[in-house]
This record gives sequence, structure tokens and C-alpha cells, in this order.
Amino acid sequence: YRDRFEIPFVQITGSVGKTTTKDMIASVLSQKFDTLWTEGNYNNEVGVPLTIFRIEDHHQAAVIEMGMNHFGELDRIAAAVRPNIGVISNVGVAHIEFLGSREGILKAKCEMLAHLQADGVAILNGDNDMLQTLEGKLPQKIRWFGIENKRDFYADEIEQVGLERTACTIHTPVGSVRVNIPIPGLHMVLNALSAA
Repeated sequence: YRDRFEIPFVQITGSVGKTTTKDMIASVLSQKFDTLWTEGNYNNEVGVPLTIFRIEDHHQAAVIEMGMNHFGELDRIAAAVRPNIGVISNVGVAHIEFLGSREGILKAKCEMLAHLQADGVAILNGDNDMLQTLEGKLPQKIRWFGIENKRDFYADEIEQVGLERTACTIHTPVGSVRVNIPIPGLHMVLNALSAA
């Protein structure tokens, strides 16, 4: 069913922040494209296929969130999606009890990248020490985002605006823009950078 659609598929994973990142990316894409995205927490081996089956001919982009807690899960899910863009928000310690170590978590998250289209792009958190180890190891193009690691997409001039939002300046290869993120917290800046 996925083969019926020649639209960009964006797939997102990470130890934390997957859903917010997915929502931000979908919000940005839907400004220009008729975009379908994962509803709720339909991010597992049942939910991802159900999301794919919701794609219709009018859709111009799809944003698919995927979660996991065991080796092999992302491999099976990503094989169904075959993303054009693969986003890994971070590698933390979620599900370390099943994956043994942060190195094991990185290995499991990278199962998605094995299914990334040959001309695809990996969007990785350059502030994450585990993801930094992928430098020069992928055949696809990598775009880095971060706050500390000022590479492709980065933010500075970050300030909390009351309890309701976070302001920052986002820098990209094509220019910079001052933004107001309608959610407080430094981690939301990273989510916004991955969407940028």
C-alpha cells in the first residue's frame, strides 16, 4: 500500500519527545502540504500500518512516529515506511532494561536508518553524544540540529517568555528567524529545530 504513494515520508524516533517532535514537523509541513500524521500514540507495529492505510491520493506528505522497546521492532516498522527523511530526536535511557545500554539503544534506533531511501536525509540531534558517533557513517546526507553544536540548524538567544512559551533565534543554511514556541522549555527548542 505504501508503494502507491510517491510522497515524502518523514519517520521520527527518539528516546523522548517523539510525539511533540512529530506534531511540530506535521504542523510545519501542513502549512504548505496536505499532510497526514500519526494520531495519538499509534507508533508501534500495529499503529504504524494503520496510519499508512489512512493515506489517500490527496495527501502530499506523511509524518510517521515510531516507538520501540526491543531490538528488531524499528527494523520491521521502518521496512513498511521506507522513509525519505529519518529523524532521531535523541538517544537516552528509555527502555535500557530491554536494550542493555545506551549503545544498544543507539543500535535499535539506527534500525530505521537502514531503511532510509538512498537519496534520503537523516536529521540528527548534534547535541546528543550517542548520535554524534554516526558522523561519516551513513551513506545518506545528514543534517544536524542542536543548541550546543552549532552546525546546520541551531538556536541561540533563547529565553523563557513567562510560563507559556520559549523564544529563540533559529539559524538555518538559508537564513535566520526569530520564533516563539508556544510551549515552555529548552527541550522544545530542540524539537522545533528538528522541524526546521
